[in-house]
Amino acid sequence: MEGCIPLANGRVLLDLRSFGKLAQLATIDSQDRVLDVGCGTGYSTAVLSHLCAEIIGLEQDSTLAATATGNLRGAANAEIVCARLADGLPERAPFNVIFLNGAVGRTPDGLIDQLADGGRLVCIVCEGAAGHARIYLKHDGATGERDAFDATVPVLPGFEQNRSFAF
Repeated sequence: MEGCIPLANGRVLLDLRSFGKLAQLATIDSQDRVLDVGCGTGYSTAVLSHLCAEIIGLEQDSTLAATATGNLRGAANAEIVCARLADGLPERAPFNVIFLNGAVGRTPDGLIDQLADGGRLVCIVCEGAAGHARIYLKHDGATGERDAFDATVPVLPGFEQNRSFAF
């Protein structure tokens, strides 16, 4: 969480190291359609828009979504949609890349379902106090995953770990 820039309601812009390494891990191509989940002020959407054919920044906080829309004025291949982060945008799927600007406490199965064949989802998965950047790869309907580097950032709203009883 060190190096993250605080926004409203406990949200942050990812620290530069985590953002840059996740973007590199996603291997975004100039033909890709990208869903940028938790885009905040639109910074990540603006940066990633230079790497892909089309990008949709998804933000559930209406104030942040309005700020992002204003910040992206003039970016022809980018738009901001205000909707619940954990739902993604199934009506606009499939996406070649789904980029999460924060951590998840559980596997984001609903978003993985929105990947195109050959698609990649990158995020940071919290496992207790530790966080690991993970890439999910979809191929022929099956999904594989691998960890890439350690990072700790706040969990995005709607992606908290499911509570379970333990003793």
